[in-house]
Amino acid sequence: MNDLKDLWYQDYKKVVPIQFVKRYISPFCLATWYQDDGHLKKRKNTPQKLILSTDCFSRRDVEQLQKLLKETYSLNFHQDGQNRLLLYDQPSIYYFLTIIRPYLTSCMRRKDIFLKAVETNKTKSLRTTIYLPETFILTKPTSELRDLLHSLKEINRSLSNSSFYQKAYTLLQNAKYESSSDQKSYQVTLTGCIVKELKAFKRKTGRQYGEAVHLCKLNKNGRLI
Repeated sequence: MNDLKDLWYQDYKKVVPIQFVKRYISPFCLATWYQDDGHLKKRKNTPQKLILSTDCFSRRDVEQLQKLLKETYSLNFHQDGQNRLLLYDQPSIYYFLTIIRPYLTSCMRRKDIFLKAVETNKTKSLRTTIYLPETFILTKPTSELRDLLHSLKEINRSLSNSSFYQKAYTLLQNAKYESSSDQKSYQVTLTGCIVKELKAFKRKTGRQYGEAVHLCKLNKNGRLI
């Protein structure tokens, strides 16, 4: 304990020994940090904001933590006026909670999101609009999207594995998939089985249907499974 105190306190002031943190950072460490100094703001079981209280550290220390989380887990935390680290976007919040969930104690479940079970009733086919980047060219949208989304069931099943989830999340983050004016819309009719998996994907990740298609394409190209 004295060794740790010497690392984390200098002249009676808290500091971040960033090289020490880099060496030992892990999902278990994140879970411990979050359970002690974290807060999840949610509305009707939907995440609004995730906060890590770092206000006792200097702004430079917080910036180093921010950079480390970006480099290690592709998490884009922001600093607020109180010198805290915040996540605002739902996909990042869902991802953060997924990698720490195995290490949450029962008394801290209030800081988690309780995912609803996948519907057991037969899901009807659905005509919907899917938005994809203009570079994502489809000549026969309905048949091509049905073919691509065939692997979504396996992907959804694999998302329960935190390392797989991290890989999928990082691929989509690196693709910089955003809703923007340069996207093209496709009106398609999808089968009930595909609709069921798309809803499950959105519920687990907070991402849109178009991002599920993007992930399935990456999987088809051998970059995921």
